[in-house]
Amino acid sequence: MRLPASILVFASLALCAGEVRAHIALTSPPPRTDMQKQGPCGAGPADPRGPTLATFKPGEKIVVTWNEFVNHPGHYRIALDEDGQDGFFDPKDFDDVSGGPGVLMDGIADKQGGDYAQEITLPNVECDNCVLQVIQMMTDKKPYGDGNDLYYQCADIAIK
Repeated sequence: MRLPASILVFASLALCAGEVRAHIALTSPPPRTDMQKQGPCGAGPADPRGPTLATFKPGEKIVVTWNEFVNHPGHYRIALDEDGQDGFFDPKDFDDVSGGPGVLMDGIADKQGGDYAQEITLPNVECDNCVLQVIQMMTDKKPYGDGNDLYYQCADIAIK
């Protein structure tokens, strides 16, 4: 029996889809979603909170780890919103590493792909609805602000 070409193409794409890798992948704490194209957490502003998969202590030093599968020049930012995800903001331009409210570390240098590990100190607060965000700023995606220069990953955490 001969299958129509449209079915063969669909089957080929479905088999390849499992092999597609994201630009970055947060590995610890575990990410909310694999999606990463729409801020603030990868799946857009209405991206629902997932289960809390990691709990830390106020003021604790933790190591945030991620992998850059597709290399782009640029830098990274790690931020924390103590109550949801409405306090996150995007950098103003390619060179903005000025931090700001909730930013724990900014201007983390790109090392041309591979595994990353960044130690940060959590704030001395308690929260059950905290969200940790990692942003990848790609400086080769001009013009800035067209939706092609940032990738987002978030982890739903608690600090108690």
